[in-house]
Amino acid sequence: MARPRPPRPGRPGHHPRHPRHPVFEGVDPAELLYRTGVPGTPTGEELTRVGVAGFYGRGYQTHLPEGATVLNGIGPHVLPVDVVHPLGRGQVMVHAGNDLLSFCDPDRSTRHLGPRLLAWLEGTL
Repeated sequence: MARPRPPRPGRPGHHPRHPRHPVFEGVDPAELLYRTGVPGTPTGEELTRVGVAGFYGRGYQTHLPEGATVLNGIGPHVLPVDVVHPLGRGQVMVHAGNDLLSFCDPDRSTRHLGPRLLAWLEGTL
């Protein structure tokens, strides 16, 4: 028998940050979690008020490999959506959602996500 983990405080779609990773350095988690169709580029509290959650994480990791580190989680149970784990002489980053590069917005903190991800993949970050 399993007992569910108690929910953590926050909005139902909250996106808490786990251990820091250079790819996500400086990125506001709300700017990944919430999307809008309103004109302009709402940020901060305005974004969480008018934004719709659910685009960043389209699922979650259910079986984490040995040595895995959860980078980002979604929902009240903080389900793992971004995970890094060792493989051979390197590491693998797994994202359970849409293409990470689609979240790069030049007017938000996510503007550096794409270049940082590519640099990490190249081993220069």
